[in-house]
Amino acid sequence: MVLNRFAQRAAAAVAVGVLGVGFLSPSSVSATGGRTYSSNVFTDTVHGFWGGANCDTGSSCVKEVGDETQVTWQVQLSPLVMSEDHIQTTRGAQIMIPSTVKDVSIKLTHMPIEGADLEESLVPAKMVDYQVPIVDSVEELTDNDTYKVSSFVKNPHGSLADDEGALYGVEPSSFEEQPEWDFYQIGLNAPGSFTFEVTGTVEAVGEDTYVPIRAENMLWKCAREGGGPGSAEEGCLSLKEYDWARTGELPPVTTAEQSAETRKAIVDLYAEQGTKHGLTGVGTCAATADIGRFDTIGSDIESPVGDRYQKYAKTFNIHLNPAVNYYGALLGSEDNCDQGFQHITLCSDEDVVS
Repeated sequence: MVLNRFAQRAAAAVAVGVLGVGFLSPSSVSATGGRTYSSNVFTDTVHGFWGGANCDTGSSCVKEVGDETQVTWQVQLSPLVMSEDHIQTTRGAQIMIPSTVKDVSIKLTHMPIEGADLEESLVPAKMVDYQVPIVDSVEELTDNDTYKVSSFVKNPHGSLADDEGALYGVEPSSFEEQPEWDFYQIGLNAPGSFTFEVTGTVEAVGEDTYVPIRAENMLWKCAREGGGPGSAEEGCLSLKEYDWARTGELPPVTTAEQSAETRKAIVDLYAEQGTKHGLTGVGTCAATADIGRFDTIGSDIESPVGDRYQKYAKTFNIHLNPAVNYYGALLGSEDNCDQGFQHITLCSDEDVVS
């Protein structure tokens, strides 16, 4: 069963009446006030069982310590919520990368098909090739209506140390000699999954170099669409005021300045907790299954830290508004955050170095 992306309100109401019981159903949830609402209350007006964030992992090798290599991550992001009346949106998302990654570029490779029917668990996607601009201030942001994204703005709240309002929603790693991180924020202006190719240059700092990445889509609750990731200046509410929207301690990075003991502890952590789907057990960001699709994002492979599923719908009671349909990464078993990594080793004699 499908619903048109932003149908006329009356038509949507009829469709809900006909299709509501046929939708996939989440487990029952408890709304504010202690009252329990059955799953079909959510699916009457709240739609979207796809996840909100997915990052992959990868590996490469260099000839010797100190050499540089290019690394590439695939990152998938979906806006958390969009409303059919266009007056409620959480469109902002961010990709977080250690500042040891240089010459960063971000390309959009797949996007939702505009006007396509929207299913409860996926939004049809198409391949594209768009180098997304990266700007240094919110004032420079622009929207691209063809690709339904804004520019990326780098570090809109300054460095992590300067982020007095905790608007990035993260904490520094507890390991010693950690680098700064860079935060690339974007506005996603259509429901569904956007796939990006994030590329940068990294220096190998030892026999094993680990470079993590984190992505999430819980930034601002805004009253209009477009214009970037959102901001207090346009009257948006920071979701980082809520514990469920904060993603906790950042993954550790191996650096040249670290002691051998610290670097070994980090290498051991990745060896024990790193999977093909991502890094588990760090921060409040559960690893998302990498299912190899562009029209949807998978579920978490580990349990989230605390109650983090369906929290936007519960917090803002959007399921209690029968007149408006809401679409986004709202109902699935994915905490709207993921973290991957790149593992750089020293090449063996048999390895071919590009």
